[in-house]
Amino acid sequence: MDQWTRMALGAVIVGVQGLGIVSVAGAQSGSKAPAPAQSGQTACSIIDAAELKRLTGLKDNLGRGPVPTDPADLPKGRSECEYLGLTFSLSSPTSTDAFARARAIQGTGGTKIESVAGVGDEAFYWWDSGPGSSNQVGIAVRAGSRQLTVLDMTSSDSVASVKPRLLTIAKSVAPKLR
Repeated sequence: MDQWTRMALGAVIVGVQGLGIVSVAGAQSGSKAPAPAQSGQTACSIIDAAELKRLTGLKDNLGRGPVPTDPADLPKGRSECEYLGLTFSLSSPTSTDAFARARAIQGTGGTKIESVAGVGDEAFYWWDSGPGSSNQVGIAVRAGSRQLTVLDMTSSDSVASVKPRLLTIAKSVAPKLR
């Protein structure tokens, strides 16, 4: 993934977390950001690579396993991990109100939002509604004071088929957030 795509995805994920959209300069600041403190977990540590490959049918074509994002590139309290072409983001702390604000912010500008039941304390999908071959589709899950976001890129005509896979992933990982 190139630098500009990484920054764009980071801006979307930050927006989902209710922190607002960061500028390119802010996304590249050199300050070290600690990973979420609760239990020492990071986005990569909650991923069971073999289970995710089995659940999704996706292959680790590069054979690198889960790859963490440099903490210096992230806001305080957040860690990210790339695996199987997906971006996993773990944030702590996240309140009920902050999650609701994030959902409202994410729903502006033509992005579609859909509530999801049966995973975490609350969850929602979001996706780009316009035509294109590189549309973002994600699921955000709040479990206690932690938020997991899983993001994929797909064509506009494949969003409906990606959402169930994201839900399966979220259901697999969400219990590890408590």
